[in-house]
Amino acid sequence: MMEGYTILSLLLCLGVASAYSNYDVRLAGTGSNAANGRVEMFYDGAWGTVCNDYWGMNDASVVCKQLGFSEGASAAIRSPSPFGAGSGRVLLSTVACTGRENLLYDCNAKKLDAAVNCDHNRDAAVRCRGTQTAVYREGALRLAGSGSSANQGRVEVYANKQWGTVCDDYWGQNDANVVCRQLGFIGASGFKRKAETFGQGTGAILLDNVNCVGNEASIVDCPMNDIGDEDCTHSEDAGVICRVPVRLAGSGSSANQGRVEVYAEGQWGTVCDDHWGQEDANVVCRQLGFPGASDFTRMAETFGEGTGAILLDNVNCVGNEASIVDCRMNDIGDEDCTHSEDAGVICRAIRVAGAKKIEGLGWGIVEVYRDGQWGTVCGVGFTEMDTNVACRQLGFPTPSSYYFRHDQMKFFGAGTGPISLTGVTCQGDEASIMDCDLSSTAMAACTHAVDAEVLCKPATRKREGEDMETIHKIQEQLSAAEVSVAQEEKKDVLQADLTIAAAPVSDGKNDEDLKEKDVLQALSDLLAELKDK
Repeated sequence: MMEGYTILSLLLCLGVASAYSNYDVRLAGTGSNAANGRVEMFYDGAWGTVCNDYWGMNDASVVCKQLGFSEGASAAIRSPSPFGAGSGRVLLSTVACTGRENLLYDCNAKKLDAAVNCDHNRDAAVRCRGTQTAVYREGALRLAGSGSSANQGRVEVYANKQWGTVCDDYWGQNDANVVCRQLGFIGASGFKRKAETFGQGTGAILLDNVNCVGNEASIVDCPMNDIGDEDCTHSEDAGVICRVPVRLAGSGSSANQGRVEVYAEGQWGTVCDDHWGQEDANVVCRQLGFPGASDFTRMAETFGEGTGAILLDNVNCVGNEASIVDCRMNDIGDEDCTHSEDAGVICRAIRVAGAKKIEGLGWGIVEVYRDGQWGTVCGVGFTEMDTNVACRQLGFPTPSSYYFRHDQMKFFGAGTGPISLTGVTCQGDEASIMDCDLSSTAMAACTHAVDAEVLCKPATRKREGEDMETIHKIQEQLSAAEVSVAQEEKKDVLQADLTIAAAPVSDGKNDEDLKEKDVLQALSDLLAELKDK
């Protein structure tokens, strides 16, 4: 990502997304824009509204001043508001500003828990006028640097009328948690020292020896040196990585499928389906702990429309990102969508596991996600038909799959966790192994010693070099495989055939035969010898 700033402070005007600190304000609602809307205030990680009891021009003028408008307010709007009803807490009521305050929260009012006896039918609204300029208050934060994004970067703070960095002396998880919560996230997944990852800043180093307890509302509330009192260089700039949780919601949703919602800017919100596709769904599913996505949905299909904010738009993942916010996209909150365009995913609830698994092959112990956890599949009675369904669910074509009799050969040893499926009997055309007939009658014979193992093969031929590498890896695993005495001879034959398959191609007769065959197909033919006949 290009060097730049993701402004995460009181506000950013001109359509640039922001995250917020306590007592910041914004204008929201149906038909709202930068200068007109329902008044909302940020507090304790969430947005709330303001009751319109006694709401007047002085109150509206303070809101517009706080938002950076040069000419204050042109209207203070009471009910019925053209911007609709808000949601969440009512944070202020009976507001009585003088007009000289810089923050709405500084006005006389019933605040927070005292703001009672008001509902969202009486949400206050304003119309501002004049030009808008960015306004920063002491302690505002932004994330900057090489590779920075909405949720990660070098920490920069606004103090003494300037932006500056934070020295990493004593910098740790508690400090990062405070920064991330101040920016509207639920906490930090990591912290950085010594300008690691995001590079060195320039200009002032404003904070040093920051030592947060972890429950502070703002970084400037933490114990630290006086602002500007430091003995650091920019090689010690501190950084954070904030957590951006993802959840699946909506009608018919479950642990592995639903409407995609992310938490940012102090709230849960949906994802617009502009450019939404398979790679985006894969990233979301892997972020949730699944191996990938079997499908994706657009236009609020299947899981219905969400409510509240639409936080992400024009998401365009490569597919290898660790989190959806690492993908290319508009700034958070910069969207032109409705909830009829909410995006969804269906994650694969099946995977292959095992310490020896080979990348590119679906080879390992079969595990399924059931009742909120991953578990194995009993291999007693598990057949080629069952394997075909499992491999197709894993994204591999059939028939390009092979199973291993638990009483003949075990490559991966015993699995762990619950045994989730027993007595699997598939017809072969099921979309999921969970759609097959299941029986508990074989449960007594099912232990992790007989967990089902499969080999799922890609449909297309790989480059020769990759084929050879795969063959060599399988040879190594075969050498270590646990087999019965009766299978030792077959194992030796298979090893010999694999050696021939891995030999360099020349003009010899045997090699000419190999040229005409996919090496992986030859491997599959050899492994088929181990099947029960």
